[in-house]
Amino acid sequence: MKPGDTAFAFFLTAQGRIISDCYITCNEDHLLLDVEPEVRDAIVKHIDHYIIADDVTLEDVTDVTFGLLAAGKRLHGPVDEKNRTIAALGMTEATAADLEAYRIEQFHPLFGKDFTSSTLPQETGLAYALHFNKGCYLGQEIVERIRSRGHVNKTLVGLRGGGDVVFSAGGKVSFNGEEIGQVTSAANHSAIAMVRVIGAKPGAVVDVDGASAEVRAVS
Repeated sequence: MKPGDTAFAFFLTAQGRIISDCYITCNEDHLLLDVEPEVRDAIVKHIDHYIIADDVTLEDVTDVTFGLLAAGKRLHGPVDEKNRTIAALGMTEATAADLEAYRIEQFHPLFGKDFTSSTLPQETGLAYALHFNKGCYLGQEIVERIRSRGHVNKTLVGLRGGGDVVFSAGGKVSFNGEEIGQVTSAANHSAIAMVRVIGAKPGAVVDVDGASAEVRAVS
């Protein structure tokens, strides 16, 4: 990474399970890690545990930093500049409900809701979070083993129904009459679901509690 770059990645256990997802922004003299609020303390402890001989300083800057999602781009800055930045960009601040609906409509899974600490990286469908030419890292053996075998048994997918279809979290997903998974997040006619790979091909039509939905890739 070079200054200005942002990457999406996973923190993993030695067993290859996900501790958290993370947006990493490279700055001139530091890396900014953007994680879900519920895991920030755990991530600080996780990183600190593995700092042995490196000259690294960790600082939790949550209270002094703003984070904005504008047209798909993530922006950060000093918290006292948040309102000025919003005004300068001509944006209107969304509600939490608006943001959640947007996330689901874009089929972007949320850690703690669509996938958890029991999920394997390849089960998220977020292949761009994995780098197979990287050096050693926690969980690498499991990630490589899954790649060598070529598949996982289940994966996250997006679901799109017709305009009059309203999905609900927990809805049962079936393919060719066989139940293959359930909805993890839903907003109107869009949803995210964890399903068996038999019904995970983009473009496939599945049944969600009696309503038809087209399978889409997560993003």
